[in-house]
Amino acid sequence: MLLKWIRCEVEEEKKALFSAAQEKWRDLKGCPGFLGQIGGWNIAKPQEACILAFWENLDFYQSFIE
Repeated sequence: MLLKWIRCEVEEEKKALFSAAQEKWRDLKGCPGFLGQIGGWNIAKPQEACILAFWENLDFYQSFIE
């Protein structure tokens, strides 16, 4: 299994747009090798979003990225 940890800084006024865009990953449910993702806002740094994506393996992930 491949885990991808993503952290990004999001301006306060763009947090709702960012969250809505992240929900679109749900559409990848049928993408070969994509198992899902979870995420949320960092309590210690309220403008930091943290996302953990799950892929079956590196080959599926690289194929998706290409």
